[in-house]
Amino acid sequence: MGIIKPGKHSEKSVVKPRSETATPNIDCGPGPKQYEASGCAKLPGGILSRLAAGRNLAKEVLLRDHRLMNYRTLANWPPVWMRRGRENGATADVPLRGEIGTLKEAFVSTVAQPPRIYLIVVHEGLEYIGSLLFNDAVFCLQIYRFLKGHRGETIAEIGRLKVSQRN
Repeated sequence: MGIIKPGKHSEKSVVKPRSETATPNIDCGPGPKQYEASGCAKLPGGILSRLAAGRNLAKEVLLRDHRLMNYRTLANWPPVWMRRGRENGATADVPLRGEIGTLKEAFVSTVAQPPRIYLIVVHEGLEYIGSLLFNDAVFCLQIYRFLKGHRGETIAEIGRLKVSQRN
């Protein structure tokens, strides 16, 4: 309740091989009508291409450095990690910081405001949970879809992926 669980929504998954040189396009600008009018092509999944008439309108940045990867001007990457679950007699765990672990799952909140994504990682055999808060709900959903495609990769690898950012 409040979190989209895997398999509980109608989103179709298509597994496609990724090219090492492929750069995902993450839309962070105006709505579709402005881009369609400028000649940009619409890509599968609702993400708009930043190429119009052979001219690159976006620059590539690392995901961790994207200008919308923040909440109220504070960077949200990497999240603070709290251990999931506790064993009998365990005391409160100290939060971990940094690009640690391997992404196991991502969930987007459907009730919590501001828009947020919960990430579950495995680090040294234990599960940790972190959250990414966003100012922009549309960008939050785009990052959620992007992260779902990178399950099984380390958080450091994901943070180093290049994504497009409108100037």
